[in-house]
Amino acid sequence: MIDKDLKQHVENALDWEPSLDAKDIGVRAVANDLSVHVASAYQRTDTEIAQAAVLAIKWHSVVPDDRVTVTVKDGWITLAGTLDWRYQKDADRLTVVP
Repeated sequence: MIDKDLKQHVENALDWEPSLDAKDIGVRAVANDLSVHVASAYQRTDTEIAQAAVLAIKWHSVVPDDRVTVTVKDGWITLAGTLDWRYQKDADRLTVVP
């Protein structure tokens, strides 16, 4: 079941319960204790991620590849540099996904 379907099921159930007012239901705290484990066949080293990020930037026609540097540490990509236009920055953000 996807989130959209679950949300609809909950809303439908609340509509049929006269003792509840949906306006009174809210989130007071969230514990985000997710742990993601990637199968070893799909794991990439920081070097492999950096190489893929550099290639993605080179392939993107609106981002000058000589103006952006890529750093990867523990799977997190950091891009640094100066671009002339906002659309270049936006394109770079959408392009580099490990």
